[in-house]
Amino acid sequence: MKKVAILLVTCVFALTAVAQNGKWFASEFSTEGVQKGYRGFVDLSYGVGTGTFGQNHFDITTVHGIQALPCLYVGVGTGLFYYTDAEVGSLPFFADLRTDMRNSRISPFFDLRVGYGIGDAVNGFYLNPSAGCRFGITRNLALNASIGYASQSSEWDVHYGLSYVGSVRKSIGSVNFRMSLEF
Repeated sequence: MKKVAILLVTCVFALTAVAQNGKWFASEFSTEGVQKGYRGFVDLSYGVGTGTFGQNHFDITTVHGIQALPCLYVGVGTGLFYYTDAEVGSLPFFADLRTDMRNSRISPFFDLRVGYGIGDAVNGFYLNPSAGCRFGITRNLALNASIGYASQSSEWDVHYGLSYVGSVRKSIGSVNFRMSLEF
């Protein structure tokens, strides 16, 4: 219930921030908001496992790309995930699409990461949509806070006693909370 409440508050905040000027997407670059060209991110996040195969995890990621339009960022990234319950790691490689709703110092955003993770048991398709808010500090430096849902394919060995029976492929789900430094 707490997770749903936090997600609703984030969505309401994003919608009210956009409603202040009546524009859904930034149509031109400004001196206060995101700048045209290169943007980089370093992220720290924590995921709370959800569902039958949910796993808690810590991760650090870095994403680099270009601000193609005032409302469209395209980048690629990688990182390191550590699943605390299973004590396994994963190295995801992903594409990142992001839209900043306003081109101002404070702006809500939506982010979508799609890729593939490589690891011991946690490997396969990776998906992470999220929503959050960007807080500009200087012209080229900002802090970002977001909440999202991460899904990572995984393969687990099944044993009956000491005998190996086979493996099962499932998706690990988690609600993740991310803090980012943007430069």
